[in-house]
Amino acid sequence: SAGTADNSGDNEVQFNSWTTDQANGNVIRIEPYDASQRAGTEWDTSKYRFVLNSMVSWHRIFIDNKAVIFDGVQVEKNGASDGNLFFCSHNGANVPTDFLQVFNCYLKYTSGGVSAFAIQVGGSNGGFRAVNNVIEGAWGYVFGFWYTAVIFHCEVYNNTIIGAAWGFRIGESAANLADLKIRNNLIDSSAAEDWVSDGNIPAANHSGNSTGDGTSPDGLANQSNSFTSATDYQITTSDDAYQSGVNLSADPDYAFATDMLGRARPASWSVGATEAV
Repeated sequence: SAGTADNSGDNEVQFNSWTTDQANGNVIRIEPYDASQRAGTEWDTSKYRFVLNSMVSWHRIFIDNKAVIFDGVQVEKNGASDGNLFFCSHNGANVPTDFLQVFNCYLKYTSGGVSAFAIQVGGSNGGFRAVNNVIEGAWGYVFGFWYTAVIFHCEVYNNTIIGAAWGFRIGESAANLADLKIRNNLIDSSAAEDWVSDGNIPAANHSGNSTGDGTSPDGLANQSNSFTSATDYQITTSDDAYQSGVNLSADPDYAFATDMLGRARPASWSVGATEAV
């Protein structure tokens, strides 16, 4: 039901030391029981949400287990301290079915802190997916995604990243980027740059990434997207993101065919978390 999961008492949410294995049905899945409470393209305080006001350690949500799935959840970092909203780090078999996965969520950074990340991926010999999410907030030294993992399989597909300091940053050398795939992300309104790479991502590993400034590596720079409204990040047919993406329905790493709102994507895909209204 509608409400707030305010974790200010424990200060953080941790997933570690669980015996999880999707092949044997041992999965930790966090999603609204009532479908009407699922996250949409606009932050909705009438819906269920995690509001994490403070923390003991550096991370709001710390995941050190395989086979953990967040799907359709609103998560807000709202407090004066620094720290990551999601930190995903597990060392284990690089098996796609056991990846840490964040799907169809709205991640919001409201206030406070100058050094933090929306999603930080670390660890070694594991896997992570972020697909169809909206990530929004006036970040400090914060990156929409900060990829620091070694031998870590990672797919980042069709996310809408708005109002970060740096929208997307990759902090790794080329030798560690062979299994990082970045496709169809809409990145806009970053304070510094929408796309920053400290390494050299193989050209075959990125496609369809759109930026509001001149930093897109995929020929989709200086794109104009007004969205449905100033607070609703669903694109319209007049936005540049409309039908400018890559069709991932047969992607060899992670194939899917719907947007954040569960609607079928057509043959010509749009960039970002949703198709156009």
